[in-house]
Amino acid sequence: MTHLSVSPKNEVIFTDFALQEAFNGANIRGLRRTLAPVKEFGAQIIALKITPEICRLEPNANVSPEQFVDKLQSNRLRTYLHDVFTEKEGVQERITLGSTQAGRRFDKLLPAVALVQEDMHRQIESIPTEDLALLRKKYRISNRLADATVKAVSNDTRLHFRELGFTQLPEQQDIVYSFTMRFIANYVLGLFWGVYGGLATAKKQTIRNDVTDTSYAAYATFYDGLITNDKKLDAVYRNTRVLLRELFRVNSSDDFAAE
Repeated sequence: MTHLSVSPKNEVIFTDFALQEAFNGANIRGLRRTLAPVKEFGAQIIALKITPEICRLEPNANVSPEQFVDKLQSNRLRTYLHDVFTEKEGVQERITLGSTQAGRRFDKLLPAVALVQEDMHRQIESIPTEDLALLRKKYRISNRLADATVKAVSNDTRLHFRELGFTQLPEQQDIVYSFTMRFIANYVLGLFWGVYGGLATAKKQTIRNDVTDTSYAAYATFYDGLITNDKKLDAVYRNTRVLLRELFRVNSSDDFAAE
């Protein structure tokens, strides 16, 4: 992987969802294929804390991605990487167990798909016809839609903080540095469905996978970029950065790459 070979200071980040996806339905051959690009760079791979824990971090302008890192899990991932490629005794059984556990976690996400679908429907229906047409034809966001986006994302973020148990909500200038707010990527996904259509007939698994993918886009806004071959995910990530920069005046960090 060029990014890692250029400098030993460069790192690749694995989120909790990325690791779950790697193990979901995996066998040793598939896992080797997935991890092959980082095989020779074990010291440069980083695993993050689980997303619920990161959501509960107090946001402020001095937030550092270092706060997201799970050092113990990172060391375990490096050991696992070695065991997979050396086919250490017992690794097959560990992969099977990991695959089963990951599959169960993804299955647990399916019941929430209907609610996500309803939320995106409401989001799309709230956009005036002429604003949606401008977005479809010229890929431009009207001032009215921009203002509505800022309001909707800010309100949703505050609501999520309340649900997380924050007794005092962060100040507006700090909220933009939270992972919860960076999940504006999910709002961008809703705009994608609004432009291209098909939300009503989309499979549950498709929507679940799309929402999981937006978590990668959200994480990547704290780092240097996103490593993906998925064109939709790449577009969601890039447009999320645009909205952060243009609507919320937040620039992304240039320190890492996210997987």
